[in-house]
Amino acid sequence: MYQYERDIEIACVDGDNTSTMTSYLGNMPMYDGTHKLHKGIDNTLRFKIKDTDRKPIDLTNKTIIWKMYDRESRENVLFKYLTVTNASKGMASLTIQTADTIMLPQGFYQFAMYTVENGVEQIIYTDTYDNAKGAIEVIDDVYPEFEPSQVCENFFNDGTYFISTAFNGSGETSKSKSVHTIAMYFDNFTGTVEIQGDLSDQPSSSHSDWFLLSPELFSNPTITINNETGVQAFVLKANVNWIRVRYTATSGSIKKVLLRN
Repeated sequence: MYQYERDIEIACVDGDNTSTMTSYLGNMPMYDGTHKLHKGIDNTLRFKIKDTDRKPIDLTNKTIIWKMYDRESRENVLFKYLTVTNASKGMASLTIQTADTIMLPQGFYQFAMYTVENGVEQIIYTDTYDNAKGAIEVIDDVYPEFEPSQVCENFFNDGTYFISTAFNGSGETSKSKSVHTIAMYFDNFTGTVEIQGDLSDQPSSSHSDWFLLSPELFSNPTITINNETGVQAFVLKANVNWIRVRYTATSGSIKKVLLRN
């Protein structure tokens, strides 16, 4: 494995070389392709800004602006000011926080940069063909992607029990006992609660296909609750295709069930 700092070398029209831009652009290196932003972690981009004669631009009193936009819609998604790290050597850096990319879909974007001094804007070029845009890719591969919990807020009354919708039990995994966590939201509830599993390809409408599952640390699959308001959590170890909750109540109700597996 490697840990390294990559510098992005770009050119800015500045000073006496403005009129000879095209001839001098051939003296700068080609832009080195697509850069990557990894979701789930802070990213730092480092820039070396030079003039068209390959000499560092003095960044003293200059403000450097960086914009990132969607490649298709051209909608601006990020707007940042760079931090000058060495003004005389034309070096600046940009830190993109985790929160800046968390809502961005994976894919390719483009960025553009320019400097501002005394109200005058100067574009920054990224290659030898007068292009002022760079390519950047947002990748979600550093941390596992968040998956929302399965939710049930409506229960069917079959005349004996209040029954939740069927939750996916992730039975396709090769584990002998998958771990499931269940959170139940009680509202002044007194009664009994049972968690059931089903091995059918599709959630069965026949009660006989559903069987009781005992939560961890419970010797009895029938859970007795007395005058409870709030959230209680239960852990299951079972390899099943479907999971559901059913309950009977002498008072109160279960308002919501969340399941993660």
